[in-house]
Amino acid sequence: MCSVVEMDLSRVYRRLASVAPKGLIDHIKKEFTLAGMRADPIDVAGGWLLLYLLYGIVSVAVYAVLVHGTGPWSTSAYITAFDFFLAGVAISAVALEMSTYYSIRDRAKRMESVLPDFLLMVASNLRAGMTPFVAFTRAARPEFGELSVEVTRAASNLGATASLNDALDELSKRFDSIILSRVVVVFKKGVRSGGKLASLLVSSAEDIRRIHDLQSELVITTRTYAIFLGFIIIVIMPFLLALSGQFVAMFLQVKAQTASAGVGVSSVVPMFGGQLSVTPTDMTNLGYLSLIITSILVSCLAGVIMSGRALDGVKYAPVFIVLSILMFIVSRIMIGGMLSSLG
Repeated sequence: MCSVVEMDLSRVYRRLASVAPKGLIDHIKKEFTLAGMRADPIDVAGGWLLLYLLYGIVSVAVYAVLVHGTGPWSTSAYITAFDFFLAGVAISAVALEMSTYYSIRDRAKRMESVLPDFLLMVASNLRAGMTPFVAFTRAARPEFGELSVEVTRAASNLGATASLNDALDELSKRFDSIILSRVVVVFKKGVRSGGKLASLLVSSAEDIRRIHDLQSELVITTRTYAIFLGFIIIVIMPFLLALSGQFVAMFLQVKAQTASAGVGVSSVVPMFGGQLSVTPTDMTNLGYLSLIITSILVSCLAGVIMSGRALDGVKYAPVFIVLSILMFIVSRIMIGGMLSSLG
C-alpha cells in the first residue's frame, strides 16, 4: 500500500517538475549534493512546487476566513487574496532554502572538524610508502563520518586510474567549505612542484587547527557584542517605539481638548498649531514594521560577527521578532497605564 502511494506521489512530483525551470532543478541538485542528500532532484523539484502551492492556498484560506470574512468579494479583495498567495509561496520558498542552507553549513562544519585528523592520516599513509591516491582512499576511516563516505564515493566514481588531484576535485564539489577548497589548491601546487606532500599535509592540518582555535576565540570575544545587540532590539527599541506612540496619542488628545475648549494654546505653544498627519495607529504599525526589519538586520549582523556569514544569523530572526513584538505590546500597555493614572 505504501509503495503504491509513493509511486502516485512520484508521478505527481514529476508532472509538476515538468513545468519547473531547468535552473531550479540544477539548483536543487547542487544543494542536495552539498547537503549529502541522495534524493532525485526531479522529484524534489516537484515536491517543492507542490509545497509552494499548498502554502499559497493556506495563505488565501487564512485571508478568506480571518481577514475578509463572509462579505462579498470585490476586485480589491481578489487582488489582496492573490497577494496573500504570493506571500505564502515566498515564505515557503525562503523556509525551504534556509533549511537546506543550514543543512549544508552544518555538514561542512562537521567535515572541517575532522579534516585535520584526516590529513594527518593521509600523511601517515604516504610516509608508509603508499601512492598519493591510495593513501587518500585508505585514510577514509569510519570515525571521520561524512568525510569518509564522500572520499569513498569520490574514489569509486573516478575509478582506479584516477589521480589524487581528481579525487580532491570531486571531494571539494560535495562540501561548501572554503577551507577544503584552499586545501585542494595547496595539494595541487604541492603535487605539481614535486615537494614533500606528507610534510605539506601536516602543515595544512596544523593551519586548519589554528584557524579553528582562532574562530573559537573570535566567537567568545564577540559574544558580548551579539548579546548587546539582542538587548537593544528586544528591550530598548520596543520601549522607545511604544513611548513615541503614546506621546503622539497624548499630543493629539491635548490638542483636541484645547481646541474644544476654545483656548488659543497654539499662539502660546507653537507645537500645537497646524495639523498632525500621523495617528497613533500609524505609529503602532510603524513600530511593528520597524521591529521586524530591524530584527532581521540585527540577526544578519550577529551572524557576521559570530561566523562571518550573514545568513548564519537569520535563524535568530524569528526569536528576535517574537520577543521584540511582545516587549512592544507590554511596553505600550505599561506606558498607557502609567499615563492614564497620571491623568
